Amino acid sequence: MNFFGEPKPSVEPVHSTSGQVTAPSFSAVDPDQWREFVSWVDPMKSPSDVDAVLAEYARRQALHPQCPPPMEARVGDQRVAGAYMMLLGARVAALAGVRAVDNYTPTAARLLSELVSQVRAQGASQIQAILDGTESVAEDIVEQAGFVALAELQQLVLPLPINRGQNGTLDPAPLPTGLKWIAARDVTRAKMVQLLAHTFIETLDCPALNGLRTPEDVLEGFLDGQELSQQGSWWILAGEDKYIGCSLVNQLPNNTAELVYMGLGPTSRGRGYGKFLLEQGVRSALQLRAQMFLAAVDCANWPATRLYFQAGFQQHARVQAWFHLK
Repeated sequence: MNFFGEPKPSVEPVHSTSGQVTAPSFSAVDPDQWREFVSWVDPMKSPSDVDAVLAEYARRQALHPQCPPPMEARVGDQRVAGAYMMLLGARVAALAGVRAVDNYTPTAARLLSELVSQVRAQGASQIQAILDGTESVAEDIVEQAGFVALAELQQLVLPLPINRGQNGTLDPAPLPTGLKWIAARDVTRAKMVQLLAHTFIETLDCPALNGLRTPEDVLEGFLDGQELSQQGSWWILAGEDKYIGCSLVNQLPNNTAELVYMGLGPTSRGRGYGKFLLEQGVRSALQLRAQMFLAAVDCANWPATRLYFQAGFQQHARVQAWFHLK
């Protein structure tokens, strides 16, 4: 997500007209102004980028109509701050964009706090923002609104070959004796939640989030408004009598797929199983006919980082993951 802002103020301005003090007023942005609003929040977006944002926003609004609309702050006719969010599931929300002009960073923080209150009132328990580290004004805004930076992530990309063979189908990645693949859509939601919780134990991937979100909330975010039974690219690695780990791939627009999660239980790490999970993730992306495969990993998770680079992934960007704490 992109964010934009002007230099941080020392004092928020107060306007006076005919002897009357005018404070910024907050309101929802009219739907017929959303295109102009998204362009205003990030002036660096091209028209096609704005179209993509609006299409994604409309898709998510259809899945989660309870998501509050974009909000703006105005002083008279001048827009001085704006922010909008998207729901990534019934209980997970992400900041999609925020901007403050001139000396209105505190106003933007209050506006964002209002949005946070609205999405929490609709049931969201996990609220996050991803900033690229160069957006100092955006960092000031989210910090003043109660967000805390909990992880630095590497965003990775792997170009995939276009040729898929004759029928476009691929068998699951081969495994040694004693291991097998189980389609996640064939297990219960409770079993999937239990597996995720097991992979979070002593994890190196965003460990600061443990205890701040439930495995059920995490699963809700991964599902992104769909049912577990619809996930044809989610696979569980299993032994003879237990689940070991999982590789979860989601299809994105524009011939892109994302490895939304890959994890192993604590007793299964260091055995080379991560290579099987990643290979299966690549096969899932190929099965989806993706041309680009995306992943994100905690910069401190050196075993996973090494695995990704060995598989040919390249770093696209480094970002900070911020979370709003109740």
